[in-house]
Amino acid sequence: MYKKEKEVFFNKKENIKESQKEYLKSIIGDINPYNSEIPILIEQQLLNNMINNSKDIFKQLQNKKIKYDKTNKNLIGNINKNPHFFTIDFALIKENDKYLPKLIELQAFPSILSSCFFYLDYYNKYNLLPDFKVNDKSEKKILELYKKTILGKEKKKHVIMLDYKQNTSSTHFDFQFTEKLLGIKSVCIENIISIDNELFYIRKNKLTKIKRIYNRIILENIPDKKKYKFINLFKNKKIHWVGHPDWYYHVSKNVLESLEGESILKCYSLDNIKNKEIFNQEFVIKPKFDYGGNNVFLNPILKDIENIKNKSDFIIQEKINYERIIHSFNRKLYTEFRLLFIFNEEKNDIEFCFSLGRLSDHKKINMKEIENNKDLGASLVFFKK
Repeated sequence: MYKKEKEVFFNKKENIKESQKEYLKSIIGDINPYNSEIPILIEQQLLNNMINNSKDIFKQLQNKKIKYDKTNKNLIGNINKNPHFFTIDFALIKENDKYLPKLIELQAFPSILSSCFFYLDYYNKYNLLPDFKVNDKSEKKILELYKKTILGKEKKKHVIMLDYKQNTSSTHFDFQFTEKLLGIKSVCIENIISIDNELFYIRKNKLTKIKRIYNRIILENIPDKKKYKFINLFKNKKIHWVGHPDWYYHVSKNVLESLEGESILKCYSLDNIKNKEIFNQEFVIKPKFDYGGNNVFLNPILKDIENIKNKSDFIIQEKINYERIIHSFNRKLYTEFRLLFIFNEEKNDIEFCFSLGRLSDHKKINMKEIENNKDLGASLVFFKK
């Protein structure tokens, strides 16, 4: 964070009685325990570097250089040509006094896009960062693209946001923000009604036809007995998916070993490792389709690897030394940068919307472990106008 601007920001914050958490609670009546009160201020050149790397990676996916696993038993089928959303995480390393982004993971999933608009509203309301912005495009333009992507030309009552037991989800607050922002209802998959070849839900005590689904469901979260029932529910239905569930399995950590570029770390599928000497190097082990830091081995030993039964479900990735680069109130924090993109069909390319910094005092950056902390958590990334 810029030293001068940091001091100005903290001085302003001291005179504001309403914290960001309190402001967000006033909108949805609930606490978001994972957002930080500290904005992240970086050089535009660094952000542009991450954006350009993201676009290059997306082009590799788009140009079919990546082989997708079409045999996964969790696939619904009839997937669209391009994912509607693209989310990508970078860490920074320092090399020759410069910060360089390194790809940590990626997913064709929307993350907490709706929340970002309300995070930004807080800074705008109190004019906290008048000389900074989050994007070269206006907030209005980003919102227009977001609404067009989710709603299309349908009436709002025919569009739902889909998840499974969303009240227990760690991102439940984003569902509430989405309802507020877009005027659509969040619906649990258990409450979907199938009649003939069409799907319905109850809205204002009336059976209402579903035409578009903004998908926030991750099938990995659902017990197998229910999961396959739900998969069959959606097969061969007249539905327009926004964020098709199959993209979660096509674009995740499973594609990392196939990517090329200056930001790409060495990565292998664990079942392809034949030379045990590689385990003497600095690597981490991650599941291909899990998230939120679950089942990650930061300092694996050979015994850990031997105990993994389904090695084809894991990757082994080069470890990097995270830098403490973000100044907080009285310390420096580790940071991962999460960039959020929406696919623009007219341009046949992804458009950058927001970047979130995920601030932690530990090298394992996991939002669930840092809730209700003043300076740790997710925060918007800004650069100078």
